[in-house]
Amino acid sequence: MADDFFLDESVYDGVMTDLQNVGHKIGASHKALSDVLLEYDGAWGNDDIGKAFAQKYFGEDGNGARADLVALGGVEDNLVESGDVGKKNARLFASVDNDTAVKIDKTPPKK
Repeated sequence: MADDFFLDESVYDGVMTDLQNVGHKIGASHKALSDVLLEYDGAWGNDDIGKAFAQKYFGEDGNGARADLVALGGVEDNLVESGDVGKKNARLFASVDNDTAVKIDKTPPKK
């Protein structure tokens, strides 16, 4: 493997940028959905039917849209951070030369 070691840093960097862009899109979608749900919070009324709807679909008990919004809240940051780490790793791996690659994978170089 060592003699074939190669990382196209620009391609890998592009993939990490795409990952970050997806994170930003998820973040924007999350904000838009949160804004709408919070705007209409309680619009289903306080009667038994409205309360049942709120309990089942909007959720105060860890289920429903409210819980989903909380769960999705950190996705943007996590994907952007993963992209940052990936870009740093790409720079590191791209700088690995053949001699170092031989040491990493413990295979003797081909003669």
